[in-house]
Amino acid sequence: FLFYKRLNSHLRYTSEFKDSFSVMLELKDLGQHLTAAESSSRGFVFLKDSSFLPPFYAERDSVFAHVDSLKTLIADQTDQMRRFLLMRSIVMSQVNMYSRSIQLAAADDSEAITTILRRSKMLMKQFSDESAQIQKAELKQRDDLLKTKEFYEDFYPNFFNTISIWAGVVTLISFFFINREVRMRTRYQAELEKRLQELNRSNSELRQFAYIASHDLQEPLRKIRTFSDKLVYKHQHQIDSEVKSVLAKIEASAKRMQELIQDMLNFTSLITKEDEKKPVDLNIVVTDVLAEFVEQSKERHAIIKWDALPQILGNEEQLYLLFKSLFDNAFKFAKPEESPVIRITYKYIEGNSDDDDVPKGKMYHRITMEDEGIGFNNEFAEKIFMIFQRLHTQQSGYRGKGIGLAIAQRIVTNHSGII
Repeated sequence: FLFYKRLNSHLRYTSEFKDSFSVMLELKDLGQHLTAAESSSRGFVFLKDSSFLPPFYAERDSVFAHVDSLKTLIADQTDQMRRFLLMRSIVMSQVNMYSRSIQLAAADDSEAITTILRRSKMLMKQFSDESAQIQKAELKQRDDLLKTKEFYEDFYPNFFNTISIWAGVVTLISFFFINREVRMRTRYQAELEKRLQELNRSNSELRQFAYIASHDLQEPLRKIRTFSDKLVYKHQHQIDSEVKSVLAKIEASAKRMQELIQDMLNFTSLITKEDEKKPVDLNIVVTDVLAEFVEQSKERHAIIKWDALPQILGNEEQLYLLFKSLFDNAFKFAKPEESPVIRITYKYIEGNSDDDDVPKGKMYHRITMEDEGIGFNNEFAEKIFMIFQRLHTQQSGYRGKGIGLAIAQRIVTNHSGII
């Protein structure tokens, strides 16, 4: 780019020098032809020799041609054009006087000829003065161009040297930062791969634990329940009520332990298993889930209402487990003296509220499930979603296991949602 600028400047200076030189030549030629026209006209006036007329007309045409050339050369120079217009007016008047003197000479009007010659002499002096002004301006312009040219001839080499030095410095600095960035990225990549390996190892250990829980941990529980059942069945007439009560508690505890293990397996599978998503009609899912709660609903006269729900992209098995956990939670923690009232509402809205955790401008499905149960204090809003965290003891009469909402949150997270 700088080379182009320098070349362009050089070409411009050359063109302007050439134009200035041409102006000087045109002025010189114009003065010569104007003087020659004057000599030819006077030759005819004083000698009455018609052989002077053809040279006069030729010189007159040359004067006109040089005037036009000058106008073209200085057309873009305001000050010079102003001087040129004044000079052209003088030249035109001068040529007209030469022609008029020829006409008067043919009529032998010597007095008028004398007046014209005197006037012509004065105009010639004015022409010389204006021509000198134009030449002076051209010389000044040439001097300015020379100074500018000399400045840039000194400037560009120094500028190129400075640019080269700075380019070298910038290159070194860039190399330093790029090299540092590459090292940091390499280190981060290694750290990321290490974390990924640890995550894969943790998932592998979690899957192994799930396998152990589903086989090794449940086997002793099955035997405990089997032996306690046999003891009650074979010796029911030989044991007293206190022993029966103890055996019933053993059976209940073993059953509860099996349920906890199964819930833990369900939760673990949600973390480690990646299921393919497909369109799921949530109306069908809710209908299927409620089929499991028909007896509870009739027994407790539950009132369940829900809006028309959307079809979403998800895992049908997980979504079924989600609504099952929520309905189970609603029935478990309903007020004992009242019929459960459960409402599900739906809106398709944009995340433009500061209260929402979704990005602004993103559309999402808001499904709200409400009940009139015992509720909880807001200070435990995060705790209730933690696995095996319960707000009520077994003695309180509420038989929650502390995993239902943890499963619900995990399923919603798997579907890129919030709860």
